[in-house]
Amino acid sequence: MNGQSSDRCRRTGRTPRAIGITLGLCFALIPAESLAQTVADANTVAGTPQAEERDEVLAAKVAELRRQLDDDQVVNRVSAEQELLELGPAVLPYLEPANSSLSSEQFDRLNRIRQRLEKMAAESQSRPSRVTLTGAFTLDEALQAIEKQTGNVSQPSGSTAAAVRLELDDVTFWEAIGELERAFTDTRLDPYRQGEMLRWTPREQAELMPSSHSGPFRFDVVRMEVARDFVNPALSGISVTLRVRWEPRLQPISVSQDLESLSVTAGDEVLASAARSPRLESLINGNPGSIDLTYVIRPPTQRVDKLTDWIGSLTFTIPSTRMPFEFDELTTRGQQESRTGSTVVAIAQASPRDELFGVEVRIRFDESAGSLESHRGWIFKSPVRLVDADGKKLNYFTYETTLRTENEVGVLYLFPLPESTEDLKLIYEVPSAILRVPVSFTIPELKLP
Repeated sequence: MNGQSSDRCRRTGRTPRAIGITLGLCFALIPAESLAQTVADANTVAGTPQAEERDEVLAAKVAELRRQLDDDQVVNRVSAEQELLELGPAVLPYLEPANSSLSSEQFDRLNRIRQRLEKMAAESQSRPSRVTLTGAFTLDEALQAIEKQTGNVSQPSGSTAAAVRLELDDVTFWEAIGELERAFTDTRLDPYRQGEMLRWTPREQAELMPSSHSGPFRFDVVRMEVARDFVNPALSGISVTLRVRWEPRLQPISVSQDLESLSVTAGDEVLASAARSPRLESLINGNPGSIDLTYVIRPPTQRVDKLTDWIGSLTFTIPSTRMPFEFDELTTRGQQESRTGSTVVAIAQASPRDELFGVEVRIRFDESAGSLESHRGWIFKSPVRLVDADGKKLNYFTYETTLRTENEVGVLYLFPLPESTEDLKLIYEVPSAILRVPVSFTIPELKLP
């Protein structure tokens, strides 16, 4: 019966408006395990009139359920909570964070819903995007289809190769990219330029770099050096540089190499790391799209021509998707606090300061994963805007750090002084959680130079 209900929702064959109405009616028919995916599928092609209309339908549905959370009848409140959870993370943009103006019961219920939805959204970030391509595609046509399915943007490739028939069924993003590199021999991923999109360059040599992939990450071997020191054998070793790429939708802020778990097979021997430290951490500034990590392993005692089963472990620190926090009536309401998932944002004070207007914001994470340590500046790049009574948005001149602990940061933002300080609003965007994503990878074979 559930399968029939789900099929009935998908086979309406209506106009975009009718599809939107049908989507709203089908919420109660689709089983919980497939409902969130149905909503995600409906928004795959963003920016189209159909997608915008579906977004409006979803926003209206969320607003209705949000009002139902305040219903006098407990059965209606429980029903609304369950339905919001079944809709999945797609509703988060339309479900405001819990704030201090709500009653205790409303605050707890809304925060509980957001925490579960944000956990679902956060966990999806550590999983690889999936791709299905069936038919004849040019490289740019394939990249456009992949972007629609995954949200990973790619620069036009410049490939002039003819269309190639592809049969990719629910493969990972990096599996799909690797298949495109093999199918279109005139082009490859640019080894130097990455950033927030994939970049391509003409291929000057037939052989591709040895590579592997795990989850949303790809590992390219870009350099190998073998050194044998006859004066001081302790300096002998094999140095390998890995270029670790991530899907463009992600933006890690640091990565840690677990060198104790590193294992490399050379003939009958298992080689270990030659580094003195069991763990190395690297910061990732901005969104370069990749980072180069160097490994030094002890040389084999026997002569071999290749290394096999290079097994390593990394841990990435990744902020989840930014969520907007809005605070109204800054000068009259005093201190305010709002929570979403494991993030709490509070207004400590807001008042004129000489010819400027200052707003002190406190940001606290239940688990910061070390992401607020003094040498990390990513939190200060969070978008923040002051909005006056006429809707005019003001950017800040500068900021000062007022507090820094393991899990909390205080920032005083100084804006130009508005003509009126009444009805001022602050909009602050910050991740709803800080994730630690462990990744294990294997490089099957590396030929020694």
